[in-house]
Formats: sequence, C-alpha cells, structure tokens
Amino acid sequence: MVAKYMLRRLGKKNAKRRKWRDRGNGMQYIIGFVIALFIALTGVGAGTITVPVLVLFLNVPAPVAVAIGLMFSAAIKLILVPSQILRRNVAWRTLGFMLLGGAPGVLVGSLLLRRLVIRCIAGQPPICPGVQCFFEGRFPVMANFQIMTKPMGPICNLDCTYCYYLEKENLYGEQKNFRMKDELLESYIRQYIQSQSAATVSFAWQGGEPTLLGVPFFERVIQLQAKYCGDKRIENAFQTNGTLLDDQWGEFLARNSFLIGISIDGPAEIHDAYRVDKGGRPTHARVLRGLEVLKRHKVEFNTLTVVNQKTSYQPLEIYRYLKSIGSRFMQFIPIVEEVAAAPDSSGLRLLKPYAPSRTTVSEWSVEPLQYGVFLQTIFDEWVRADVGRTFVNLFDVALESWMGMDQSLCVFAKTCGSALVMEHNGDLYSCDHFVYPDNKLGNILERPLAALAGLPKQVRFGNAKQAALPSYCIECDVRFACNGECPKHRFLKTPSGEPGLNYLCAGYKHFFHYIDPYMQFMANELKHERAPANVMAWARNRQA
Repeated sequence: MVAKYMLRRLGKKNAKRRKWRDRGNGMQYIIGFVIALFIALTGVGAGTITVPVLVLFLNVPAPVAVAIGLMFSAAIKLILVPSQILRRNVAWRTLGFMLLGGAPGVLVGSLLLRRLVIRCIAGQPPICPGVQCFFEGRFPVMANFQIMTKPMGPICNLDCTYCYYLEKENLYGEQKNFRMKDELLESYIRQYIQSQSAATVSFAWQGGEPTLLGVPFFERVIQLQAKYCGDKRIENAFQTNGTLLDDQWGEFLARNSFLIGISIDGPAEIHDAYRVDKGGRPTHARVLRGLEVLKRHKVEFNTLTVVNQKTSYQPLEIYRYLKSIGSRFMQFIPIVEEVAAAPDSSGLRLLKPYAPSRTTVSEWSVEPLQYGVFLQTIFDEWVRADVGRTFVNLFDVALESWMGMDQSLCVFAKTCGSALVMEHNGDLYSCDHFVYPDNKLGNILERPLAALAGLPKQVRFGNAKQAALPSYCIECDVRFACNGECPKHRFLKTPSGEPGLNYLCAGYKHFFHYIDPYMQFMANELKHERAPANVMAWARNRQA
C-alpha cells in the first residue's frame, strides 16, 4: 500500500500544476494576432517568437509549444506567401540555393536533436545549459512533482489477500528479474533531483517489498544522491512490511535518517486475517520483530493500516493497539477494489472504474458507511484524549480543509496528477492506483522524467479529478473536504443516474458531518494563535 502521507511528513506539499488550458481565450487570441503581425512584417515566427511566448505567458509545456508554434507559423505563412509571389518579391535563384542547403540542414539538425536528447537522458555534460533545460522541461513555471519508486517492482515476500499491486507482475510477461539496474537507478536519481526546484528533495521507495533488495542497494542510493544533490537536502522514506528488518537494516536506516512506514493492521488476530506470507502463514510476529529493530536503533516510523471489510468493525481495538506499540503517526487506508471474473488482456483482474469487463466489489473491500463509522469511532477517542500526542493523517488533512487550505493529501485535493509511480524498469505511470497500460506515460530512459511528468496526458489525468465530478458532488455540503476523493473509487451512479459517484461517499458524508463542530473549534483556535489541543477539554464537556 502506498503511503503518500510519508511524503507529506517529510514536508512535501502536493504541487499545483498551472493549467495553461484554463487561460482565457482572449489572451490566446491577442497573442495570435501579435505574432501574426510580426510574421507578416519580419518573416520571423515559430522558433523565435511563438514558442517563448507560449511557454512564458501561457505556461504551455515546451514540446506542445513547439508543435503549436510550427503549425501556427506554417498556417500564417500559407496566407502570406501567395501575396509575396504576386508582388514579385521572391528571388527564385536565391531561394533555390537555400532549399538545396536546407534539405541536408534538416537531416543534420534532426540527428543533432536526437544526440542532444540522448545526452540529457544519459546525464552527460550539456553542450549548452539552456538546451538541456529545454529538453528536460526544467522551466521555472513547471511545478514540482513526486515519484513513488518501485525498485523491486511488484515483487513481495508476502501474499496479502487484499494487495492490489501483486498482480502488476503480469504487466511484464515472463520477466523474472525485477531488480532495478544500476544505470537506471543513477539516471533516475539524477533526473529527479534536477527536476525539483525545492531546496529539499524527498525520495519515496516502495513496492512490492523494497527490503528484498538488501542494504547494499540503498547504500548505492545514498552514494548517487550525494553525487547529484549539489546544495539540495535529500530525504528518504520507504514503506515496508517489516518482516525482513534486522540490525544491519536498523543501523543503516538510523545513520541515513530514513523515515519508515510499517504496514500493520492491528493485533495478531486482526492483522493475520489477510496479511500472510507466500505459504499462507501469519506474519504479525515477524512484523513486531522488525518494529523492535526500528525502535532499538531509534529510526523514525509511522504505521499504515488497511481498513477492510473485517477490520472496519474493530476501530478502537486497532487504534489502541497501534498506540500501545509506539505508533504516534497513523494512516488508515480504505481498501476498495473492483474484481473481474477473468483477467483482462494485460492479465489484471483488479480493474479501474468503467473498465470494459464486468466487475463486482471484492469481498474484502470496506463497506462505505462502515468506513465512516470506523473513522468517527477513532476520532471520538482521539479528540477527547490524543490531540497533539497522536497524529492521524486523515484528521490532519480534514483540519486543513476547515482552515480553507489546500489539502496536502492527493485523494482530498481538488486535482491530482503530481504523485506519479515509477516501476523497476523506468516505466512511469500516472498514479500508484492507476498502473494500467493506458496510464503509462513512457520510460525515463527514452524520454526525460520531467517531460513525461508534464505531458498533456498527465495534466488531463490530474484535472479530470475535478472536471469529472457529477453535479451531485458539486452541490454537496462537504465537497470542500472531500472533492470526490480518489478517482479510483468513483464507479457508482448518483441518485439521478449520473456516473462518477465515489463508492465511499456515504462514509465520508457521515464522518465529515460528525467532525464539523470539532474542526470548527480547532480551526478557530489556530486562527487566534491558540493550541488546537484545547479541543480535548471542550469535547469532553460537550460529550458529557
């Protein structure tokens, strides 16, 4: 399970990518008029005027700007050329020699262009820093993005019943070796650091199970990060099931200040219901041994707990247990999956909304309203006794909503698309929950990472989170806190028959309505520079 909260704990906020398509048509019309006027007067067009104007004033991605510039300039010149011929302004002999030279010039330019791109991808010294910035898409107007890296792909030593990522192995056919190669690792680390404008760059390593790679792999990660970081600060986090952690791991993680997410669903009888190894054996005792390693070496950790059909009915047992084992930062992730009767052409059975195959909700998926009750029950105890001592990511993000802030967790943000996933071979996908063939953006060894992250396809994916909301959601009184939640869960129809309603809608409505007075109180305390923990006494009196 992907712990997006870990990136937020490291100080990362979901970047808002500027939406150049939303700029007014009037601005685009004025730019078109001015450029056409310059082309008519000077003959100068696509490269010199159009592309820089599109990039700087409309924030159009560089590759798209080039294509628009060429097409626009060609269309305008088709109108202008006949008038120049009629006026007999063309020196045909000079034009002929220029065309003879132009043909090989185009060929040489195309070959040079390919070489420049290869140099950028390979990390070789740029012929010109400006050229490298152009091909890598590193313009000041481009927002930061985050990558969740799968250096071991979907390979794991456990066989959790509800895991949505294990079957992604089928996307790679008969491939047996999923270990990320060193040349790809180096290219990724270099490209990712260069793509980030912030002073701190956060890496998130997930899976599958990243500890299968061993400590030497991550020692190499640290070496490469030091090689390319310059004056930037590097932070690392990874999500693990904890079963392979030992003192060698503990010493390495402590020495390099890794933040670790431990997957644990509660006490043994709850955890072992679904979280078993390849032989079907329970794993809870092994997870606790791994957790003790982290504590012994003073490695910072948080816990990730999957809320499924069974665990959703035991909220306090789980919450109190997590506190008892020392968890101060908790994530509660709802599991919701649509299952097809047979695998699709890619070998996948867990499909995304509105897939062609007929699907049913899996038996392990949490029930919508019960998820809301689960959260409410934990919130009741937390708001009376644990505010400021125990941190639950969903409660933190809810307070952001009531404060009128942009939500830092992508599922509750208005738009998404800035948290991508890279597989072991360099394939880049739109999101951890959308690792499907038609959500593949490309490979970072074939096209620069920053360029792939800024593709119009990815911009459309992120903007669709808001644009595709049904009117039922748009008019909802808790939309400000929910924003339709994750698009992966939007496979129901509204009461009026409109598609796109989130499966968990009933649960979120229940929860957000319940916490409203408490959130209003805490938001008011913060606005007056008082501690939100004051809500505990207020809540105890209110519930007395």
